[in-house]
Amino acid sequence: MLSNLSVHDVRVENYVLTAVAVVVTCLRLGDRVRTGRFWWDDAWAAFAMVLLITFMAAVEVHLQDPAKHSEHLKLVIAYMLPHLFYAVTWSARLSILLTVIRISLGTMRKVLVWTGILFLITYLVLFAQIWWVCEDNAVWKTSFNPQCPLGLNVAIAQVITDVVSDAILILAPVRLVWKTKLSAAQKVRVMAIFSTTLITTAVSLNHAYFVLKWGGLQEALAAILQCNVCLIVANLSVIIAFFFRINTEDEATVDTFTMGATTRSFFSWRKRAPMPVTSTFIKTDGGVRERKDVYQTGTFAVDTVISNTHKPYDDDVPKSSSEQSVSDKV
Repeated sequence: MLSNLSVHDVRVENYVLTAVAVVVTCLRLGDRVRTGRFWWDDAWAAFAMVLLITFMAAVEVHLQDPAKHSEHLKLVIAYMLPHLFYAVTWSARLSILLTVIRISLGTMRKVLVWTGILFLITYLVLFAQIWWVCEDNAVWKTSFNPQCPLGLNVAIAQVITDVVSDAILILAPVRLVWKTKLSAAQKVRVMAIFSTTLITTAVSLNHAYFVLKWGGLQEALAAILQCNVCLIVANLSVIIAFFFRINTEDEATVDTFTMGATTRSFFSWRKRAPMPVTSTFIKTDGGVRERKDVYQTGTFAVDTVISNTHKPYDDDVPKSSSEQSVSDKV
């Protein structure tokens, strides 16, 4: 089947998957802005979406009749495609990492921040690798429809960095959740959400295989699949939490016209302070309390909270502002 792959097949996948990823991202951003919880993880998701749309346009140009375009434009597109591919996938990973950072505390938070810096450095190294691989063998530039042969070294670097980064994105939230006093069902639910990152690992290995064995349309197909899956997975935790709230809470109590404290903090460039959140509060002494009126201006509409205070809560609003969400805050 793959040997008979046509330009039309790749074009359909390009448009359909990108449309799905964009819709999912817009749902995520709309929910975060509406509930006043827009933060840096959402900003990176939005950035990845813009890059994905640009990638979609570049793929479309690459799939068109090469005779329609100048040699210069074809070379520009040939360089844009691998660079945009890395930009989309690593922006999505940073969005996932920042989602974990926003629910972490203390030393764990600092470690994850430094991990984010390492992610950026890794992206820059991979970005540079494309240049030296493509420039080292410039024969491909003379072909009628130029496409840089990335080869073994790029595939190996991609597999190693993807597997390591995805492992971090899975293990970090699992470690965070496992140390809390949530119920077993709550832990499984949260860990299942973050474990969807395994899907990106699978499509990454698939893409590396096509880089080595196929190239051409097959490689383009795998790259499109990985970019879109990475962005969709980055949004899953927020989307799942959104639908969970619809099924369990009264949406009529949501104030849709007020900017929450997190969004104000983001746009004013102030350091985000932990804020009281949601329907299930987990205290450090192991106590669990349910509350129905979770949708309040300046708070997060979420499901589970870890508190770093030993003070008990009353029945209305938590008195401590040093709480972090584990489930729906993501």
